[in-house]
Amino acid sequence: MLLQLENLSKQYVKDEVFALKNINLSIKEGEFISVLGLSGSGKSTFIRCINRLINPTEGKVFFEEKEVTSLEGEPLRLYRRNIGMIFQQYNLVPRTDVLTNVLIGRFGNLSVAEILFKKYPKEDIKLAEEALNQVGLSKYTNRQVKTLSGGQQQRVGIARALVQQPKIILGDEPVSSLDPVTAKEVMSLLREINKSKNITMIINLHSVELAKSFSERIIGINTGKIVFDGKPENLDENEINNIYK
Repeated sequence: MLLQLENLSKQYVKDEVFALKNINLSIKEGEFISVLGLSGSGKSTFIRCINRLINPTEGKVFFEEKEVTSLEGEPLRLYRRNIGMIFQQYNLVPRTDVLTNVLIGRFGNLSVAEILFKKYPKEDIKLAEEALNQVGLSKYTNRQVKTLSGGQQQRVGIARALVQQPKIILGDEPVSSLDPVTAKEVMSLLREINKSKNITMIINLHSVELAKSFSERIIGINTGKIVFDGKPENLDENEINNIYK
């Protein structure tokens, strides 16, 4: 099993409501999972506990059968190399060119000197160029990110995640800032990458339609608890109401 969560819980303030409560999940390599829920339901906390941007209050996370919840320092950095992250607001450097933004995904593999003096290895530059080609932006390597459209900027974010050569890509509302047509294009790209590279995708979404169209598994979270875990065709009106009530 690629990823296992055991009794995972998160409470931000003692004696207040849990953002996550007793999450138990097994996730296989190559799955495409969408996570649905209201704003504040715990979706972001859920994926950020996986890559340890947030530390859970209780429970454990296992990656390839190894417990990673207690990792610190270098072991934590090495674990995070396996996990790419795509953000709602892209988290790019607007005044920097596209290629450099993508190369940021390689920083976990580079020395401080290589980063400071922009002495990127040829192999890393090649990886970045290949990633940009895969997301359809090979002609934009020298363009400043701020000159790109929202959809193009999110493609840069996807390329940045790809150069990590991750086993998992997490998406925290990656299409909620995009128009419906562009959102479908970005979801199609993520699905294509999932199939061609066998990278596990765990994507937070607001849109039930997108989740049902592109996922092979949907997880519904309500007030920090899993209320649905199944195939898109099993997500009927009653289940949707349970997620969004």
